Amino acid sequence: MKKILLICSLFLLGTTTGKATALNAGDIAFSSVNSDDTDDFSFVLLTPISGTTTIYFTDNGWDDDANGGATNPTWRSTTEGTITWTFTGTLPCGTEIQITTPSGTVSANQGTVSKTGSYNLSSSADHLLAYTGTAVPNDGLEITNFITAFGLGTVGWSSDASSTGTSALPPGLTDGVDAIATLNSSDNFQYDCSTLSPVAALRTALVTVANYTSSSLTVNYQAPGCSYSCGTPCTDPSIPTVTFLPSIICDGNSALLSIIGNLNDATQWKIYTNSCGGTLIGSTPGSTITVTPTLPSTTYYVRGEGGCSTPGSCGQITITTTAIDNASFAYSSPSYCADASDPTPSITGVTGGTFSSTGGLSINASTGVIDVSASTPAIYSVTYTTAGNCPNSSNVSVTVNSLDDASFNYGSAAYCVTSADPTPSITGVTGGTFSSTTGLSINASTGEIDVSTSTPGTYTVTHTTAGTCPNSGNVSVTINGLDNASFNYGAAAYCVSSTDPTPSITGVAGGTFSSTTGLSINASTGEIDVSTS
Repeated sequence: MKKILLICSLFLLGTTTGKATALNAGDIAFSSVNSDDTDDFSFVLLTPISGTTTIYFTDNGWDDDANGGATNPTWRSTTEGTITWTFTGTLPCGTEIQITTPSGTVSANQGTVSKTGSYNLSSSADHLLAYTGTAVPNDGLEITNFITAFGLGTVGWSSDASSTGTSALPPGLTDGVDAIATLNSSDNFQYDCSTLSPVAALRTALVTVANYTSSSLTVNYQAPGCSYSCGTPCTDPSIPTVTFLPSIICDGNSALLSIIGNLNDATQWKIYTNSCGGTLIGSTPGSTITVTPTLPSTTYYVRGEGGCSTPGSCGQITITTTAIDNASFAYSSPSYCADASDPTPSITGVTGGTFSSTGGLSINASTGVIDVSASTPAIYSVTYTTAGNCPNSSNVSVTVNSLDDASFNYGSAAYCVTSADPTPSITGVTGGTFSSTTGLSINASTGEIDVSTSTPGTYTVTHTTAGTCPNSGNVSVTINGLDNASFNYGAAAYCVSSTDPTPSITGVAGGTFSSTTGLSINASTGEIDVSTS
């Protein structure tokens, strides 16, 4: 019954101060502590307050090992003092509250303050704890919300705080985050008053021992010239969702990353590979950035950075890269004669593509077959282009050569067996060979015809070249035998009074007749004028 009455009494006491501003661990931090008389201290608001706010400060240590351990923690004692600070109204973040205790009294530069018990700090080993909840707790069962703590002396935080001058780190607080232990036996500690922004940086600085100056002198360490800037409240960026286009990325090609998220107070998106915060490859204040992934895949990590924000977790995406098509192909030879068989390429890469070349080459676009006889002789570059997800092309040089010029001729189309042996004139490619049918006596190297040993007749002489693209040319040559000049008269002798005889021609007609001097003969007909002979 006594405990019930006590709890009710405390409840009624708490309600008389009005509705309190809810404070959490780290929402205030000590900026100075003076363990010499007059045991002054100051603290900084790291969050704005409004309404009626009450904060309690005590040098009662906390014992989380007594009376059953952490399941039943308690105060080390309740005989030491408690200072109660109350403010009704609004105060901004960064406000420094200075509390002095001269000659047993207590005062504050803002708000109202009161003291109960024997509040007295010792530089050798003591702790100043700040909390909200119950003003003067009797044990650890009351709901107590610790918001910061300052440890003086060399003791630090002790889990067994049953001895005088020691304290466990109160529940909900973390040393170096929202509490500080100096591990220094100096009497006085003062933050160096640097102005930091935003509040996250200031909060960290105020619980970092290296940022405090200390002295064993009796000095008032509440420096009224200090100012603390909380800055504009900083909102960290969201963890982005990352997508990319196009859906298929070919090796060597770029992808467009789209970043879906809010930078908030960050200034740009940073893009990393290997890990979040690993190898930086780019940044953008916008929502897209171009990247070039490599085979077989690349994972990109994206997070907002800059400004007042604290780099956090990354959004990530893995892009699997597709190898470009193998467009390799070849023809069996780099060159073809105009009378060669039409060549078909051998495709060693991805099939199903198309072939093309410059004008003049007759090529089948689907199969790559070259119609050499229909192509203009020249050097061509044949291109094969694949049609896969990652098209590629390659080139092969093909030469179409015209046939050798096998042109030649003899000085005449016909020769008698008594003529001078004719040699051909070669107007095309030299160095070939000559041939003909049986009966014509011909030199295979020079083409010279031995007419006297040739059988009279008409022959086709063939000249075959021996160049890049051999060819043959033909010429008709006739070898004529001697004419039949046979003729006779009716008698072998004639009297001068005889009828003039005319010869009978049994050979080739149309010739001419002649004789020695004294015989009167008609050269055209062969008639002999015997009377005048």
